[in-house]
Amino acid sequence: MNISTKPCVLITRASHQAQDFIDACQQLGYNTSHLPCIEISATDNTPDFDAIDSADLILLTSVNAIDYAHQMRPLPWPTTATGIGNVSTAWLAKLGQQRIQQAVPPFTSEGFIEQLKQSNIKKLVVVKGDGGRNIIQETCTELGIKCTTIEVYKRILPHHHSDDVDVLLASNPPTVVCATSNEVLNNLLSLVPIKLKPQLLSLPLVVNSERSVLLAKKLGFTNSVLVANPPGDKGQLQALQQINIALEQR
Repeated sequence: MNISTKPCVLITRASHQAQDFIDACQQLGYNTSHLPCIEISATDNTPDFDAIDSADLILLTSVNAIDYAHQMRPLPWPTTATGIGNVSTAWLAKLGQQRIQQAVPPFTSEGFIEQLKQSNIKKLVVVKGDGGRNIIQETCTELGIKCTTIEVYKRILPHHHSDDVDVLLASNPPTVVCATSNEVLNNLLSLVPIKLKPQLLSLPLVVNSERSVLLAKKLGFTNSVLVANPPGDKGQLQALQQINIALEQR
């Protein structure tokens, strides 16, 4: 396939998490454009170390949560820790955490809640980014579980000049978009110039959850929306491979 005819994937994740995924997309035969639609930075919060040490389980909701928690208090921690998905639990192990509860399918907050309902946990610590859903904390209240939330990072909408976004999308027009979260999807629509939105909304989309499928439809995406299975890089790359095969068969 000539470079000029290669499909192009628009990658929207934060800059510090993009390069490995960019390389993997290129290995699949894609050109890539990178428009960071989110930035991540540490909060000024001081973690409740007493809660961490006395908890029955610590849930770190993402790789970002693990990284910023590790900066505040280097792993390993004495309490059993877990993540929402296999990527998070693998990252915990890589950073030296020894007491790990493995994540179970379907690797979502709802899946963790079902696991929680069948446990004997009395004290839970949730390490996460600022904002976001509170479904786990609300469920803990219903179940009588003491839940302490520690927000270790914050998400920021990056600043991109509209002319720069215009040039980026015009120089290498995307044929598919990858988004990692609902916040990224919303930010993408905020950053893209109005004149380019019809083109963007007509593209196939790869996301990590059914919640993002619903949001994509609400935002006006009209093409197919594929959910990565499993959520994360591995599932997104598999979805991109499916799309690439379909494009080659046209």
